[in-house]
Parts: sequence; structure tokens; C-alpha cells
Amino acid sequence: HLLAPGMSPETSAEALSLARMVLPFLFLIGLSAFLGAVLQFSGRLLLFSMAPALTNLIIIFSLIVLHRRLSIRALVVGWLLGAAGALLIQLPAVLRILRSLEIEASKSVVPPVTPAVKEGGHILVASLVSKSVEVVDRVFASLVGTGAISALYFSFRLVHLPFSVLSLALSRSLAPEFSRLRGRNDGEAFASLVDFGIRVNLVVLAPVVIFLMFFSTEVVTLFYGRGAFGAESILRTSRAYFFYAPAILAMGLIALLNRVYASLEDNRLPLLAALAGALINIALDALLWSTPLRQGGIALASSLGLSLQSLVMLFFLGRRTQSRPMRKMLAFGLRLLPALLVLGLLLWGLKILVGEGSDFLGRIGRLGVSGIIGGGIYAAMARLVWPRRSERDVLS
Repeated sequence: HLLAPGMSPETSAEALSLARMVLPFLFLIGLSAFLGAVLQFSGRLLLFSMAPALTNLIIIFSLIVLHRRLSIRALVVGWLLGAAGALLIQLPAVLRILRSLEIEASKSVVPPVTPAVKEGGHILVASLVSKSVEVVDRVFASLVGTGAISALYFSFRLVHLPFSVLSLALSRSLAPEFSRLRGRNDGEAFASLVDFGIRVNLVVLAPVVIFLMFFSTEVVTLFYGRGAFGAESILRTSRAYFFYAPAILAMGLIALLNRVYASLEDNRLPLLAALAGALINIALDALLWSTPLRQGGIALASSLGLSLQSLVMLFFLGRRTQSRPMRKMLAFGLRLLPALLVLGLLLWGLKILVGEGSDFLGRIGRLGVSGIIGGGIYAAMARLVWPRRSERDVLS
């Protein structure tokens, strides 16, 4: 009742039952994430990347096999089995790594754990702030009316897809390199790699944001438009998706900068940035949930809060490293702006010319044609503004 005051008694009872069933997932996925961190910083990136993929495959398989028998509870079973699968696939490799570390530790002085506990505390509080904001979003969504919570959930899942595939993979792959350069005390190469990561996020994610905003309804229809997910559900979800889409770029920058700050052994500033973003998010939730934007206003509040969080992190990183990453990002963004404007105009024209796709293959064809033509022209223009200096010397 406290977290979703707008829910009916029947829906609230069902949600409570599902919440109790899914509680073991928190332990399993938390332990799996810890093992993944060990693999990541030990250079075992392939196995580290396979674990979440296995989780998703198990969830999908569980839904296909069990949805008729268990209904919504098939998703809970999928989550539990998926988290257990991710844990088990990583465990043997991590045990081997820990055994090798024990041998090395017996030959050297063990460093104090106090700094690690302190930095871990900052990360924990930042995570709690992030999850608390999600809870507040759901509270306001429950006041909007029937279907708002589901619309936010489904739309955010679609936002998380390009973020995970494109940006999260980049930030995870660069994390060991940030630590290596920091350990070498190579400030120039470190700053260059940070700038490289920011530029890649801009070049890759900015056009994705524009594409998804233009085709928000088509994307939602393609992924969800079947069965009980009718026209009204598509309208509610696509409205939230439109306003969630700009968050993809902010999420990409935050994921990258979290790795940068971690390599600098400074997780206090990301915590302060998360608090600032959370306050803006909650304040805007309170202002926008009752407007005609409805769940779209809550999604917009999240996008603006995450954007502020990323900008605060960039600002303080400039103060921390004297490398002015925000100024460099803005300068590169201005050079990239003409390509983004051309992409926007092109997608607007293609949306009119290609027309509506009435079936599944038609929707895929419409989105594919628009994406290929728009993406090709944008890539050619973006290539002209990319710095000629290669980062290969930094990564070597």
C-alpha cells in the first residue's frame, strides 16, 4: 500500500505474492554480480559477458515453456533460474582466480581493506539512491491509473536494450584499461581514453535516441503488439518510451564515468551526482505525473534526472583530473550536430514516405529501411568530424 497507493486490492495482493516469490533472486543476482566483477578485473571478459546473456536466454526459455501453466509466475521462475545459471557459469573460473590470489598474497604484504570498504559504502549508497528513485517513480505511476506502472516497466526494458548492447559493453571493456593507466600514473593517456569513451557514446547513442523517439510507437508495437497488449497498451507504453529514450545517452555516460571514478578510487563524487539527479527526478515526478503527459511525465523526469547526474559527474571529473572532459564533449557535440540534424530530417521524411506496416514483417521492413538509410548517411557524416588521431597508441 505504501509503494503503490493507487493499486486495487486485488492487484496489490498479486504483487505482494510475486514479490515474496522473487526475493531469492536478489541474493543470487547480487552474488553473480560480485563474481562478474572479479572476472572483469581479471581480464576474463568473455565469460563475464556470457553470464547475463545466459540469464536472459533462461528467462526467455522459461516463459516459452511455462507461461501457459504458470502465467505471470513463469517470469519469476525464469528470473530465479536465470540468476542461478549466471552464478554457476562464473563460479568455477572465480574459484580458480581466488586460489591464484591466495598464492600471491602469501608472498606479499596484504593491502589494508579500509579504503575498499569505504569506497564500497559509497557505491552501495549510490545504488540505494538509484533504486529508491525507481520505487518513487512507481509510486507516482500507481497514482496515474491502470497500466501506468506496466507502461513504465515495458518501455524502460526497451530503453535498456540498446544501452546494454552498445554502451554498457563499451564501458565494461574499458574498465580494466582505466585501472591499468591509472596504475601506470599515465594521466595523459588516461584523459585521452576518457575522451574516447565519451565520443563513442555520443556518436553511437545520440542517433539511437533520435531514431527511437521518431519511431517509438513502431518499436513498441514490434516488440509488444500482440495478444492482450492492445492499442491502448501500445499508446501508454510508447508515450513513456518517447520520453525515456533521451535517457539512453545519459545512462551511457554514467556507466562510463562510474568506471572512470572507480579507477580513480573516488566513488564519493558519483554518489553526490546520484543524489542530485535523484532529487531532480523526484521533484519533477511530483510536478509532472498529474499533467496530460501522465506516465510520460514520469519518464521525462527520469531522463532529466539522469542527464543532470551525468553532467555533474563530468563537471567534477574535470576538476578532479584537470582534463576538461565536459568542454571537450560539448565541442565534439557541436561538430556532430549537423549530422544529427540531417538524420532527424531524413527519418522524418522516411516515416512519411515508407508508410505504416500493418503486420510483423511490414513493421520490421519499415524500421529496417529507415535505420539502414538514416544510419548510413549519418555514419558517413559522423566520420568526417571524428578526430584523425587514433586511440590505438593509448590502448597498446
